[in-house]
Amino acid sequence: SDLGFVIAGEGGPWRAGQVIAATGASLKSLDAPGAERFTDRGLLQCAWCNAGLFRGRPVVVVGGGDSALQEALHLARHAKTVTVVVRGEALRARHSFAARAADHDNIEFRWEAEVLGLEGETTLEAILIRERFATEPERIACDAVFAYTGLVPASAWLGDLADRDAQRAVHTDARLQTRTPGLYAVGALRSGYSGRLAVAIGEATLAAQHAARARR
Repeated sequence: SDLGFVIAGEGGPWRAGQVIAATGASLKSLDAPGAERFTDRGLLQCAWCNAGLFRGRPVVVVGGGDSALQEALHLARHAKTVTVVVRGEALRARHSFAARAADHDNIEFRWEAEVLGLEGETTLEAILIRERFATEPERIACDAVFAYTGLVPASAWLGDLADRDAQRAVHTDARLQTRTPGLYAVGALRSGYSGRLAVAIGEATLAAQHAARARR
């Protein structure tokens, strides 16, 4: 087919007849007062990078999915306490992660909880939350908050070439093609992605097969 796509970038531009977009997604920022002020000063998004800094200290994890529980389990090996703040009434994480978390005496949960803000003088000192049926907010003293509240697909660069859902993930058909012929989307960029790496690899393989057939 004609080389109808032009991709700008370092070392480019490049021309291609088909493009497989696999730019993934980034973690959402915590939407609460004080979040911007304490970013990288107590509000963090990589427990594997920073857990050792909080040995014997209280920390909080915000989120109820696989990433939140995996990070909470890792933090529990270092921190004094790990409080997991969950927006819903149940975890979205796999049962295996939830079962392992239940076995840790230093992991506790706050259910149906809204984050009201982060507090502190020069560094983070506490998170303020309100559980659904609580009459008063709860202040949880902590030295760090790790936020895992979802992903933001890196789809802006596609402009008008692709339709997106409310979370900015790209809509595709059964062939993983967007509304623009020759443009495919896979992995965390794609609406409906399951979140598993093995699935992303499979999607990339399938998209490559369809792209190769389209050239014939």
